[in-house]
Amino acid sequence: MILSDSGTPYNATLVLVDDETEILEILEARFRGVVERLVSFSDPSAALEFVRTHSVDAMLMDLKMSGMDGLTLFGEVLKVQPATVGIFLTGFGDKVNVQTALKMGAFDFIDKPFNDKLLIASIKRALERAQSEKLIREILEVFLKSNTQLDHKAFDLMTVGEKEKALRAALGLARVRLENLRTPKAGN
Repeated sequence: MILSDSGTPYNATLVLVDDETEILEILEARFRGVVERLVSFSDPSAALEFVRTHSVDAMLMDLKMSGMDGLTLFGEVLKVQPATVGIFLTGFGDKVNVQTALKMGAFDFIDKPFNDKLLIASIKRALERAQSEKLIREILEVFLKSNTQLDHKAFDLMTVGEKEKALRAALGLARVRLENLRTPKAGN
């Protein structure tokens, strides 16, 4: 079992998606106890419905699935939750799909049959990245709420996409304020 550096499960939601139930069962057994919330789906459409109503930190998904392929699924997930870290499993590691996935923001691409150590290392890095990005978003949210005229209640009612746009704007504002602090004022 892999755990966070503190020796506890990651405070994260990991979604597993593979239409091969045998692979899904292996992945479930491997990552049970690694994260506080582990959810698996053999149907990519059901996984997408879950993402629309639940916060997700990382997804490990097969590239080729019946009904909806992994690239399409990841593209739809990113529309709803742009910060989701995506890792693809594939028995078809062709360059075009790898390039497409990377352009979409995929974190990693693991070939089937997968090497357990490589998969574990990739998931660990993905969860750590997701936690770091979540912390940054939380800090930006506090900054945004305390340094702008944005109504806290209105912010809490925003969609994930709207919040991401507001947080990117807050990051820009924070950068300007930091630069102003670093730049000596004339006459000082």
